[in-house]
Amino acid sequence: MALKLDISIAGDQQLKRALGVRLDKVDDLRPAWDEVDAYLNKLHVRRFKHKGAIDGLPKWAALSKYTRDRKPPHLRDKPLILTGRLLRSLSNSKSSGALREKKKHYFKWGVDETRVPYAGKHQTGEPPRLPQRKPINLANKHRRQITRIINDFLHKTNQFERGAARAP
Repeated sequence: MALKLDISIAGDQQLKRALGVRLDKVDDLRPAWDEVDAYLNKLHVRRFKHKGAIDGLPKWAALSKYTRDRKPPHLRDKPLILTGRLLRSLSNSKSSGALREKKKHYFKWGVDETRVPYAGKHQTGEPPRLPQRKPINLANKHRRQITRIINDFLHKTNQFERGAARAP
């Protein structure tokens, strides 16, 4: 199982509408995925620095006294950071816990839960002991930027044609 954000073209009506492009004219988005990957990596460094609270997203719940007391003093006010493995998985595509799969028409981005098994628990929460602290969460601003990256790539590579034809 993986904690992931799937960005696909063929099966995503919302993304198709946002792009406003004939998908049968789109050949290969892998170069765009590289830019989306870099954007998401940097975005998640910011999210961890600000405890989740960026661009209108909510701040992660504070740690319980029990958890704070178990952590090293320099990490007691930092949710989701103990070993740094989760942050590395979300900010470094080469990290052993990073899940990155780039294909012509879709991109999987996230955390390999076989290597970072607690990632999904934080994403969904396990009340009452573990509050939800979504490591992966995108604001509308972030979705628009991803759409912009893809659109810019399509324009630069002459793959942009308005319409709503079926995906290849």
